[in-house]
Amino acid sequence: MIQLEHQFVTDFHRALATPIWVASCTDFVSSRISSCPLYWSGDGVGIVLADYNEERHTGPLSTCKYSFSVKVAVGRPAPSELPSRELERANKISFLQGRPRMAGGLLGKNWFPEPLRSPSDCYAANLVYEPRNGTFVAKHEVIETEETVEHNNIKLAELQSMAKQITNALTAEQFAALQCPWCGSAVDANFHSSGRFFGLSCTNKACSACSICHESVDPPSWWRTKIGGWLDG
Repeated sequence: MIQLEHQFVTDFHRALATPIWVASCTDFVSSRISSCPLYWSGDGVGIVLADYNEERHTGPLSTCKYSFSVKVAVGRPAPSELPSRELERANKISFLQGRPRMAGGLLGKNWFPEPLRSPSDCYAANLVYEPRNGTFVAKHEVIETEETVEHNNIKLAELQSMAKQITNALTAEQFAALQCPWCGSAVDANFHSSGRFFGLSCTNKACSACSICHESVDPPSWWRTKIGGWLDG
């Protein structure tokens, strides 16, 4: 069970947050967390905040007044329990294979309301409320568990290792064959106009994998075809 509290500032949002509205928001967030196989439980505590906290944003024609952010600390087993549940943990790691990159570092817990259930994982999202039918839509969800952080750290090391291959010895054909460590899509390079620096990114728009600002001591012969993405060249 998820427990949500709100800290609304404007008169509009405080009036909106009736017990029915809070229950509906809680049920929606609970369903999003419960449907994700990366979490160990559907229990947690969290907070919902309005994205726009000034009265001038709450007029009758305003749509941004229905934009919210939610953050939840989701319960997980204590470290002492994990050895007996290693198969479950392995299944969660397996679930991540071949999927677009998820958030890399824990969101931090200084915003969690008390009592904080520890140990815990994290869920965050932007919510849009539709007042005509009383429903919510989740956008820009962030799913962060110890397993996703561990997985991302491993894949980031693979991406960093890939960057070391971007030298004069690598042909354009060999570069085209490189694959994103997360989702397996092709990767792209963006060189500074000087040829001294470059970044790597996944070509899959659903995948946020990137590795930026690598120094290119011995750039490949094709680097000039990949210039772009730098503010100063």
